[in-house]
Amino acid sequence: NFNISLDDENKHVPFLYWTSKQHKTPYKSRFIAGARKSTSKQISQELSLALKCIKTQFKNYCNVIKKRTGLSYYWSIDNSSEFIDKISHVKKAYSIETFDFSTLYTNLPLDDIFKDLKLLIIKMYKNSGSSSLLVSTKRKRAFWSSGTYPANYKIYTVDMLIDALEFVLYNTYVQFGGYLFKQILGIPMGGNASPFIADLYLAWNEYQFMHALSKSNSCLAKQLSYNSRYLDDIAVVNLKDFSGIAKSIYHHTLILEPSNTSSLNDTFLDLYIRVIDMKFLIGIYHKVDDFNFEVISFPFPESNIQSIVGYNTFYSQLIRFYRLCNNRIDFMVRVQLTYRKLHSRGYDHGKLFRKFMKFCRNYAVCQKYGVSESTQFWTECLNFNN
Repeated sequence: NFNISLDDENKHVPFLYWTSKQHKTPYKSRFIAGARKSTSKQISQELSLALKCIKTQFKNYCNVIKKRTGLSYYWSIDNSSEFIDKISHVKKAYSIETFDFSTLYTNLPLDDIFKDLKLLIIKMYKNSGSSSLLVSTKRKRAFWSSGTYPANYKIYTVDMLIDALEFVLYNTYVQFGGYLFKQILGIPMGGNASPFIADLYLAWNEYQFMHALSKSNSCLAKQLSYNSRYLDDIAVVNLKDFSGIAKSIYHHTLILEPSNTSSLNDTFLDLYIRVIDMKFLIGIYHKVDDFNFEVISFPFPESNIQSIVGYNTFYSQLIRFYRLCNNRIDFMVRVQLTYRKLHSRGYDHGKLFRKFMKFCRNYAVCQKYGVSESTQFWTECLNFNN
């Protein structure tokens, strides 16, 4: 039905893999359904590309609503920079709390997913003004079209995309321990389209809630407009009792758990956020800092990887720290930690220093952190005592 012919190497059912989450106390498990080659891989890849295009259209649609009303119906973000941009518009900081869905993928009800995403897909096709999506797994691209059909692209009409979604949702099989299983609740972690299915399902729930709330309680809708969600993690600013509100947004089987007991500091993605003097201070959060065992990161200069990779890694990390840290101290702490790790492994001090100076020339570091001279700032970073 989808014009997909399988060769012999693709005629496999994915295995179910178990992995240990050893940073949890007690240890927890994660199950991944994955196979490099499988019967459903191509249609899942095509669905994934199409849903990515749907997501972009949905985001743009909600951005228009935001410009007109000042309310954000779309909470999904793609990275921590989007979260920083969002909370930078908050005039006064009072609280920061984060939540996560404890078992998002495995608890998603298939009938509800299909019903809601079907409505979203139909709405976005109509909003795009196009009759079809063109999808190419070779080019890893999908785009809207109303007439021209380039070679090597598959045409997905709205009905065909809905059929593809239905097929992927209700035909998930895995093999484990010599048995074949069909998944009848939830979507598989490891599926190509799974992240987009989960994200869009939650985004549609949030959109519907905000659309109704804007008519009944515009004040609360304004507060919720600062919410940010990255897949199953949600950050809520300046709002208490989001757990109670969430019950009116998401399906009752989705359990939302708070990640912290304090409302004045929390972590979200790779950020450490604190509320101090009615401002959000943002630094870097690295999960492995909390582990009671060492995690090897960054290349070693004596390895087969060229040492220039390590120096370039240092430079790229400086850029990341600069983009995320909105205060001088958090930036200095991360520069010092990264320098010490690399220098202790044998990386040359002078070369690391030159990378730092190059970074300062290319970015407005001194202006952002209120320092007068780059060399002096380098010395302060290395000698900083937190």
